This record gives sequence, structure tokens and C-alpha cells, in this order.
Amino acid sequence: MDIHTPSTPGEILAGWLEDLDMRVTAFAAHVGISRVMLSRILHNHTALTADTALMRTDRRKDEHFRHWC
Repeated sequence: MDIHTPSTPGEILAGWLEDLDMRVTAFAAHVGISRVMLSRILHNHTALTADTALMRTDRRKDEHFRHWC
């Protein structure tokens, strides 16, 4: 039986950045977090917490981050 390992938020965000042809610095500024924090999320060195996701959702009025909560 194959075991499915779900993608991490960092892997999904990295895919979005690639699809959008957007750099980490530009995306971090766009969503209102530091480049260092986004880089840590992308490389799975820190979690994307519900607080971070909700803060970005409230600030951007954007639905994209709601599914992380």
C-alpha cells in the first residue's frame, strides 16, 4: 500500500511562485511579510501558522490563505 505524504505549505507556495514567475522578495512584499519569513516557510524551516494565514487574509481580503487554517 502506498502512503501519501501531503505537500507542505512551503511546497505549495513555491509552486505558486513559480507559476506566477514571482520572486520571493516581491511576493513577501505583496502579502506583507518579511522576505526572511517567507523563505523560512518555503524551505519548511518554520510553519505557516493559522495566525499568520489569518493576518494575511484579513490584510489582503484574499481567499487564497484561508485553506491553510
